[in-house]
Amino acid sequence: MDWSTQQLFYTIIFLLSGESAVHLGSCVSAVINGEDTFTIQHNSSGKCLLVQDGALKLGDCSLVPAVSWKWGSAHRLFHMESSMCLGLEVRSKIVTLFSCDSTEILWWKCYEDIIYTEYQMKLTVGTNDSVTAKRDGQDTWKRGGSSENICQQPYRSMKLSFLHMFI
Repeated sequence: MDWSTQQLFYTIIFLLSGESAVHLGSCVSAVINGEDTFTIQHNSSGKCLLVQDGALKLGDCSLVPAVSWKWGSAHRLFHMESSMCLGLEVRSKIVTLFSCDSTEILWWKCYEDIIYTEYQMKLTVGTNDSVTAKRDGQDTWKRGGSSENICQQPYRSMKLSFLHMFI
């Protein structure tokens, strides 16, 4: 299975497993064409949140698809290339990727340009471009290529047709 087919397959599985309504109907180009995807860019460094060799870190914003994200149901940030969700291991405060059905904290929201978890732990840059979460974090983030925060790129319910996808 090539990358785009795999991406489509996992996106569909992810959307179907979420809490929001997914209706069978006409095929939506947003899934196929990657609409609603965005990069998460650190305001101070200009670097983007990406996954490289299985590790989450900051890096070059042009490394598509490693920097491609999408909002999923239940306030999850879905990484397009790995088909996993951004999450927080509470005890270690490590921000990493988890299966989207994990019991770890996968819930993210914004206050102005700060991205935070349900426990008010804020997405923060650590040493050597690592990513962590801190209660007193002040790092700000935006949707790459714009001045908007990533929460201005909302999750949308999608209508999908399995019949159209496999024809």
